Formats: sequence, structure tokens, C-alpha cells
Amino acid sequence: MPVAYVYRDVLSEILFNGSYAPDQVAGGLLVGSHFQCPETGRAYVEVEGFVSGTHVDGIGELLRTFRLQWKTAGLALRYNFPGAELVGWYAAFPHAPEAPGQDALLLHQTFFTHPWQVGLWVPPEADAPTALSTANEAGGAGPRLEAHPLGVIHSAAARAR
Repeated sequence: MPVAYVYRDVLSEILFNGSYAPDQVAGGLLVGSHFQCPETGRAYVEVEGFVSGTHVDGIGELLRTFRLQWKTAGLALRYNFPGAELVGWYAAFPHAPEAPGQDALLLHQTFFTHPWQVGLWVPPEADAPTALSTANEAGGAGPRLEAHPLGVIHSAAARAR
């Protein structure tokens, strides 16, 4: 079971956001709701939208931007998505990105401390985004980001329910 599900139109907008500035990473906040599977007890999130943060040179710069603009981003979240939860963050890339590294882990651990919150790692290919969550390294080496498949919700199918 994925740890995150995102609506297809939201993913399309994040991909567009990532392609907007050809040499920069687009980053921002994911909004939606978190749930717990009644069968497995595993937490997951449903991403209903995003608050676009900024275009930056890399994940380290996104971390610095979040530090400087965290309160403003929270206000934008409450204004644009009243009642929604902050379920995570995203980084969208105009070119194929490297795997998430220490900067991404630090960003996640600094601002997204609930165990159900996720990162969304979005390369330019629509079929390749992954959800990130924290996991403890075997042997007590500390936490790391773990990649998971991303569930995509097709809006027409969601309305049919």
C-alpha cells in the first residue's frame, strides 16, 4: 500500500511547476488529509493540493527558504485550504534528479515531524514520482528517507464513488 495518494490533476500541476524554471527545483507544501488503514494500521496521506513555495537552486536552498518563510507558507495554507492538513512537501525537477540525500532528510526532519507526513520527489516524467517517508536505518545508523510508490487518484473515478 502506498504511503501517499495524489489526485492526477494536482500531480500535473506539480509537474508543470517543476518545469517552469528550467534550471531550478520547484518546492512547496502538500496539503490534504492523513488516514490510517483499518486492516494494516499503516498511515497514509491523500494529497488534495499544494501551496507553491518557490524555485530554488537545490534542496539545501529549499530548506533555507522554508526556514525563512515558514509562517507565511502556513498562512497561505490556511487561506487557500481551510480545514486541510499539512501532509508534507514536494520537490519537482526540470531534469532527472539525483536520489534524495542528506539535505532532503534534514528538510523532512526539520519541518515534517509527524510520522505520517511525506515528501514527494517529482522528476520530469509523470510516471516516476515517489513518496518519501522516514525510516530507521538497520543497525542503529540513524534515520533515512525511504522511497515508496505513489498512488495516483484519477478524478473521474473518485467522483464515481
